[in-house]
Amino acid sequence: MSKPNWSDAPSWANYLAADSCPGHQDEYWIWFESEPVIMHGDYWYSYEGAWKQDKRFPSRGVDWKNSLEPRP
Repeated sequence: MSKPNWSDAPSWANYLAADSCPGHQDEYWIWFESEPVIMHGDYWYSYEGAWKQDKRFPSRGVDWKNSLEPRP
């Protein structure tokens, strides 16, 4: 498991969070332009702005509900 550094972030990204699909093959870190919220207790969702799953950085084993961080 490796977490991306902010130097890896797209220029528009203001938040980083781990994917919320435990056991699913698509567990990666996600960059968000706007602050996401937890939807239905199951996943991160942003009502506006861009988002991108970064498939260079798996997030398996990460406590996704406590992974959200703003750009420093």
